[in-house]
Amino acid sequence: MPHSDALVITLHITNYDVKRILVDTGNLVDILFMQPFLKMGLKHSILEPVSNTLIAFNGIQTVLIGCISLPVRAGEETIMTIFTIMDFPSPYNTIIGRTWLELMKAIPSTYH
Repeated sequence: MPHSDALVITLHITNYDVKRILVDTGNLVDILFMQPFLKMGLKHSILEPVSNTLIAFNGIQTVLIGCISLPVRAGEETIMTIFTIMDFPSPYNTIIGRTWLELMKAIPSTYH
């Protein structure tokens, strides 16, 4: 007590079980970091360009590499998810935000 730990899960993205996925209910963007992107065997050439920037955890404005739509499976449900690719050091491989949670009709809870 209290149950205020980060909710970290594993999901099946494309053909890989991706561990250390942070569920961030305050985030509107689903982020896939560059290192796991490359480990999946994906290439820069398949990314769609983006012109936006994001503010990283440290408050620094971060340039985005691109975006890509990938299938994400949780249990028996698979949803195509648009990931923004960032080349930024992170203890997590992916950050899943509100958009994906709402599509999955998921209720994140560290308590349960």
